[in-house]
Amino acid sequence: MGLGRNIKLVRITRGLRASELADAVQVSASYLSLVERERRQPSLDLVQRIADTLHVPLALLFWETERDSAAPGALTGVSRDVVDLTFRMMATLDSHEEEPPARHARKPGGAATAKHKKA
Repeated sequence: MGLGRNIKLVRITRGLRASELADAVQVSASYLSLVERERRQPSLDLVQRIADTLHVPLALLFWETERDSAAPGALTGVSRDVVDLTFRMMATLDSHEEEPPARHARKPGGAATAKHKKA
């Protein structure tokens, strides 16, 4: 896969529409579409903004599979496993980042648990 295809794959995996990513990185949706279809080469600055927005390392967007550099054919099992593992790890990290912080439990009634003395 090339850079554009990697961007599209990660964007879809993240559940973002092209227009949402384009707005976040301050380019038009049509330009992002051209980048994803590998009709335009984005600047390194734009690729970094895309990586930051998608919460992935910049290198992941430039990652090439054996399929890219070899004769036409399917991904090898190892390459497919690496891609799957990478995205599972990213999803796990994202789910931990989104968990709300633990809060102290309160007793029913919402009152503090301090005991009051009667005078």
